[in-house]
Amino acid sequence: MNDPIAVAVSILAFVVSLVSTFLTLRLQSKSGTEAALDQLGEITQKIIDTLSERSELESLDPHRRDVSYYSKLSSLNYKLSLLARQADYLIELESPIVSDVQYCLIALGLAQIGDVDTAQKYWELGIAKSPSDFYRIVNLRGYASFLFIQGNCEAGAVQYQNALKIWNDDQDFHKYHNGYTYQMWFVSEMQTRGMSPQANQYYERAKQLFESISNPGGRMSALEALEMARSSLMMGYSVPPTSAPLTSPMQPPNNPGANPKAN
Repeated sequence: MNDPIAVAVSILAFVVSLVSTFLTLRLQSKSGTEAALDQLGEITQKIIDTLSERSELESLDPHRRDVSYYSKLSSLNYKLSLLARQADYLIELESPIVSDVQYCLIALGLAQIGDVDTAQKYWELGIAKSPSDFYRIVNLRGYASFLFIQGNCEAGAVQYQNALKIWNDDQDFHKYHNGYTYQMWFVSEMQTRGMSPQANQYYERAKQLFESISNPGGRMSALEALEMARSSLMMGYSVPPTSAPLTSPMQPPNNPGANPKAN
């Protein structure tokens, strides 16, 4: 009991072994694909919830962070570790059923706990399995943000460039998402290398694309979000990495998050 971290790790390993046994028995009691789909869906939803909780916790002013903050952060990291390893176990059993979104969510969870190599593998699998141009853009820029965070800025820049090559700026929906890619690139540059000519260039490019959106509401919403991100960075606050905005003013009606012209 003199080493709480060692004890916690031992407990985590034991819990993972129990969960793996439980999952195996459950898979044997149902058709493998059906059971794996159920389990993976539950786990990825828990990963989403935990990442959101972690992001909210990290938004706390650094001056107000006390012992309880770090204790809760540690608990959330252990939870992410458990969830990510459960998901990894299921994927080994039934990899054909895994979607691009699930691969990328698991990659986010693994990155948060420091398993960078496995996270990178899942980002690449998610990109390869993207079902349309829209989701390929989302997954590419999520991977780019991940690479910047790991300090691999050159590789991250390549992925942002790859995302920007997919769509021309020929309609509002494309302008919005290409602008958002530049916004993410700007945030990545600011958070890893500080204000630089490159960071300012990506900010200006995002602003130009947003200003060219013909829909007044979409244009205003995009510009406000861009300025909010810039202000937060200038004041020293981190901006949580996300490959897609929580809401898109350019989403087609009754079909959120999808582009009807995506191939």
